[in-house]
Parts: sequence; C-alpha cells; structure tokens
Amino acid sequence: MQPFEHRTVLRREAVDLLAPAPGKVFLDGTLGGGGHAEALLDAGARVIGLDQDPAALRAARARLGARGERFVAEQANFRDARSVLDRLGVREVDGALVDLGVSSPQLDDPARGFSFRAGGPLDMRMDPTRGEPLSALLVRWDEKALARIVGTLGEERFARPIARAIHRAHREGKLEDTAQLADVVARSIPRKAWPRDLHPATRTFQALRIAVNDELGALSDFVGDLPRIVARGGRAAAISFHSLGADERGRAAREPALAQRAPARGGEAGMSCAIRKTGFRGRRAACGLRQLGAATLACALLAAAALLQIWVRTRVTEQGYRLSRLSAERQQLVRDHERLQLAAARLGGAQRIEDLARARLGMGPPPADRIIVLVGGALRSSASMVASK
Repeated sequence: MQPFEHRTVLRREAVDLLAPAPGKVFLDGTLGGGGHAEALLDAGARVIGLDQDPAALRAARARLGARGERFVAEQANFRDARSVLDRLGVREVDGALVDLGVSSPQLDDPARGFSFRAGGPLDMRMDPTRGEPLSALLVRWDEKALARIVGTLGEERFARPIARAIHRAHREGKLEDTAQLADVVARSIPRKAWPRDLHPATRTFQALRIAVNDELGALSDFVGDLPRIVARGGRAAAISFHSLGADERGRAAREPALAQRAPARGGEAGMSCAIRKTGFRGRRAACGLRQLGAATLACALLAAAALLQIWVRTRVTEQGYRLSRLSAERQQLVRDHERLQLAAARLGGAQRIEDLARARLGMGPPPADRIIVLVGGALRSSASMVASK
C-alpha cells in the first residue's frame, strides 16, 4: 500500500473563511492527510476529524496525534457527523468543513480502483471495508441505469454509448480492471470529441465513483443536518473539484462556499457569507460582509441559491438511484419467480419426489413386512395379505 501523502488545497482560504480561534471547536468532515485540521489547530482551535478512508485516518493520526486532547479522529462518513458528535458528547461546533471528491493518494494507488491510468480492481470505495465495490454494482446495473448515472453524475454527453459498451464488455467478461474500463469508455467516444486536457474516461470514472460511494446522498444528509451541527453564528465550508449544477471543467476548478448562521440575538447582521470561485481563466469573486446591506443581501441570496441548486440536483439524483435499484430488484424478483415456477413443475411428479428422497435424504422403500395396510377397519401387514392370496 502506498503512503498517504496529500497536498492540502485552499488551506489559507478555508481557514480565513472559518475564522478559528482558541476555545472554538471545529468539525473536519474529510480529514484526509490532516492539512486543514492542522491549520485549525495552529490557530488554537479544537478539531474533531472524520474520514471514511482508513489510510487517510492513519496518516492524519500520525501527523496530528501529538496535539493531545485538542484533536480527535474518528472513522466515519461526514453524513454521520451528528451521530458521532452525540457519541463524543459534543452538542454543536463553531464551524464545519468538508473537502468533497477523491484525493491524490487515492488516485495514485491503483489498488484502490480510482485510477484510469493504471490497472486496478473495479472497486472505487472510499472505505474499502464497507459497501459494495464497483464490480458488484455492475452486475446489478442494467444499461439504462448506467447511462443515467454517467449522464447525471458525470455530465457526459456520450453516456448512452458508454453505458452500452460497458454493459456489453462486462457481460462478455472483458472488464476485469480499471485500465480495461478506461479503454472501453475511451473507445465509446469519438476521437474528435476527446477533451484536450483530460483523459476521455474522466467524467465516467467521476460518475461511477460518486455512485459507488453515494456521495451526493451523503452531502444531502450533511447539509440537512448542518443546523443541528453548527452553532448560531458558526460557519460551514465546502471545497469541491466540480459542481454538478454549474460549469464543470474537469478537476482543475475548485469552489469553496461558506455560509454563516445568524447570531442568536439578531442585531444588524442578519446573515453573512463568503463564496470564492476560481476557474480556468482565473476568475475570482469574493464577498465577506458584517453588516446588513445591499451587498450582504446579494451575497446571502447567492449562497442560498447555491445550496438550493445542490439540494435540487441531489434529490433528482437520489430519485434516479432509487429507480435504478427498484428496476434491478424487480428484474431479480422476476428471475427468482421463474426459477421457482420451474422447480415447482419439476417437483410435481411422484417419481421426482421419490428420486429426491433417495438422493438427498437417503430414503428408500420399506420392506414388505414393515408396511401396514388398513383393510375393512382392521390393520394388516402387506406380507400377510400377499400370503393369504
């Protein structure tokens, strides 16, 4: 297994937005290598870190274990943050941070199944000890489900031919590792439509990874729990390589978004927010205001619109997941019903029942003198009946 060496992105920006200070408590929902948590600890705050990847958790504990009681690391998905805080006896935190997507150590290790540049198992699980790997899900997903996943979660315009090719290759036993999967995807896209700066399988691998780990479902649960996690006046921030509701330009753009809850007793500041977006052309927009005004209102509306967009897209995708699962379950039930009907038909004959009794139970016909027959209300053995004749 390769060492978990991760370069922290937007470290200073995330810390500036979260505003840590001595005595404050922060939740790092995607601990990773511990870079963001380290910056929060350096500012004097206490950090509760979560990560579902055992390798990342080991790296973070090795890096920050000397911080003592100010640092706690737990193996968990950030969707379960509220239950983890309850178990630790923490009512609320002053800020929360999640860094969405896959990290470079996970991509660099072919054994994790995330990379399309080197052959690895069809896995893609963030936590390799839980859930189903991609190989198991490919057995259940039909072509329509695959196309829906690739088109929705990867925003891939060639989703249908890609899904058709993946489904056919898997059915024919020609899909054994991620290198073969990447080749199947690449050959499904016209060469003239290949992205200049990205591998043609990037969007498809992104979609499959999100589906395997139910990343949008986890984000939806986390956002829904934020009011019960972050204290009034606290802050929550998210970093993502892509936005399924906006212009997704591969993995080169990262978009952090932060929203601050209103103070407990109101005052002039109703809500403040800060959003920064860095695109391919170096576009930047930021706002951070303390008092209510036109700019604050615009910033708050922008944050609300972004959260609403995420929520709507997440719900739509969840319904797609549900339809795909129900379709797969229905097909399995139909197949099981057909097998049961066939088995019942075979069991209908007396000879078949006798054959099963002989083969599986070791049973055989009893001797003639052991057979008792009821004749005219009297019990007689079959041997005496034969002798009387």
